[in-house]
Amino acid sequence: MFQRESGVREGPYRNFSQEVVSRMKDSPFLCTKECEGGRFAAASLYAPQLHDAFYLYGRALNSTLSLNPNGIGNGKALLENIKMKFEGASGDVVITENGTRSPTFYINALNEKAEDLPIASIFVSGNTTT
Repeated sequence: MFQRESGVREGPYRNFSQEVVSRMKDSPFLCTKECEGGRFAAASLYAPQLHDAFYLYGRALNSTLSLNPNGIGNGKALLENIKMKFEGASGDVVITENGTRSPTFYINALNEKAEDLPIASIFVSGNTTT
């Protein structure tokens, strides 16, 4: 399990934001002096979604090209290979046959000690929720 009911990340993506910032200093970015200071202490909140979008595209493209090595520009063929599930940086990713992501909503509260208190999680798949 990579995500608790509260939506807090666990597992290989636990330190994703810090990894993004750390790797910006490496090639090809080589962002050292420009990336110093508090402004660059954490990655964008959207970095996990960007990661997962590229990962999804890469997997779908690999599947497409394994079936048709000349299918590099064939969006229809790519869409035929887009339905998949994986555990991404933004959580569990479920992509439907039409290329949309089935979302999971987390409802949390804080207790009197300001600690995270999971209330519910709602997974939406098509016209059904669980």
